[in-house]
Amino acid sequence: EFLPGPKGYEVDISSLKLEYKKAWGIDITDRVTDYITGTVIDVEESELPTGRHTVEIEIADVQSNLSRQIFTVIVK
Repeated sequence: EFLPGPKGYEVDISSLKLEYKKAWGIDITDRVTDYITGTVIDVEESELPTGRHTVEIEIADVQSNLSRQIFTVIVK
């Protein structure tokens, strides 16, 4: 879920970009758009192969203030 930032500006969900980090970045935004409702991404069932998966999320608010976060999931 994407919540308003400290200044209270709403998220512009149309600015969402998801990039899977490998040797180069792979844009996976289109793969999750069907799972977006409002400002929530809800993928109830998905399978990831064993290993380390790093994703960069980029999103802006309605004032075009950009936020970016990188996270890693380790699947055993």
